[in-house]
Amino acid sequence: MYAPSMESLLLDNGYAANIVTIGGNQALRPSQVGGPGYRITWVRDLDYATSGYSAILGDMSVFRQNMALFLQQVNGEGVVPEAVTPDGPVYGDAWDSMPNLVHAAYAYVAKTGDREFYLAQRETLQRVGMWMVRLDGDGNHLPDRDIFPYGYYNSIDNSVMHTYALAKFYAAYRDLAELEQLVGYDGDEWAERAAQMRTAFHRPFDDGGYWIDGLAWPIAWREPGGSPVEVLETFGVFEALRSGLIAPSDGERYATLTRALQERLPEMLDTPSPMRLALGGYPEWALRTKDVEVPRWKLDASAPWIVGLAAPSYAHAGYPEAANLLMQKYMEMARANDGKVLQLVAGEYARFGPGEDAPRGLTWDSAAWFMAVYDGHYGLTMTPLALVIAPHPFMPQPGDGITNLTYQGATLQLALDTTGRTYRLRTDAPVVVTLRPMGTAQAIQVNGGAPQSEVTMVLQAETEYTVVSVAEPAVPED
Repeated sequence: MYAPSMESLLLDNGYAANIVTIGGNQALRPSQVGGPGYRITWVRDLDYATSGYSAILGDMSVFRQNMALFLQQVNGEGVVPEAVTPDGPVYGDAWDSMPNLVHAAYAYVAKTGDREFYLAQRETLQRVGMWMVRLDGDGNHLPDRDIFPYGYYNSIDNSVMHTYALAKFYAAYRDLAELEQLVGYDGDEWAERAAQMRTAFHRPFDDGGYWIDGLAWPIAWREPGGSPVEVLETFGVFEALRSGLIAPSDGERYATLTRALQERLPEMLDTPSPMRLALGGYPEWALRTKDVEVPRWKLDASAPWIVGLAAPSYAHAGYPEAANLLMQKYMEMARANDGKVLQLVAGEYARFGPGEDAPRGLTWDSAAWFMAVYDGHYGLTMTPLALVIAPHPFMPQPGDGITNLTYQGATLQLALDTTGRTYRLRTDAPVVVTLRPMGTAQAIQVNGGAPQSEVTMVLQAETEYTVVSVAEPAVPED
């Protein structure tokens, strides 16, 4: 297991210590900051917590109850409350609440295989999805109705015309397509929306897209007047990589971007906590000033939750050493704070001086470690239709693997041999898996079979499967 002592520390402080009761339902509060009486739950935290902790938890009832608090309060337009308290829902003006709820539901169903849950909530989640669709007012497949000015990061003024927003919307469309397919409906309409958004995003900036010649990364967002914000906003880029909005199939664009991220990693980590929200900080004019007073240090702050997106992205791009460095920096920060992970912090080298937000022991930011390890190092992606396994090890270590991974009623054992480019699987019940090569290899052999780029199959109970990554070309499919 990858750093088992860290896993226990973060699970205790980020998950167990943050379970509270709200309206008769168990839920996850964002942090331990307010002691036992602090009771509020945010859908943003729920999204990432469900994605992170689902890899190691067998009991997903807390997440199901937590989602119910938000699903019950979705309004007629499909707007999701940002938070729920004992006094009721809190509606705000953050656009990411909508894709956050969709992805939380997707992650729950993928882990549990709970088709009935999706069928019961289908109408509500479709309504939430259509709220995102209606943001495209001019029919170019990208959002332009700037009706909600904030998402994460809401210390600055931005909009739905934002790379992070597009990545979250793109992922939500794909999530809905897969959920529809799971229950026997046609998800093609949602899949087509995702494909159209992806095509539009990759157009040149002058044609309405998000790429400027000579800039290695996409713009962070479009100003309402049309001007580009060219800062490298890390979480937007890494969410785009995670969701597939930017992917290896983009060829030189992907290679140029990931190479730039590798080269600039030291600048992103010159901070008390990995990693910087924006390389070099945001421009001063972007600071939110209309209704709240935001300290200037937040223009060049760092947030550890980004590691959950970034480490797998580096590993998938062929930079496992960078992924491992990120994990070491994260774990240094967590150990220095007795497992109570920081939220936002700026150090002495920050552009606008040092600062730190008070909350520690954070649900979301602790879940990021599990996302990084299980999505990246072990390469697990839980989908409603199959468990995808494509390890991208950050480093070799003896006796590496996962014991008693639960997925849709099955319990699996995974042994990882990085040096031998091999992984082995056993399950106690039949389970559908999609097996892919380890690291940057191009093909696999399952139990000595012919090389293939990937294999989707049903693992049979109590049978060992050996998956070897090989250099030979895959056998063409008929």
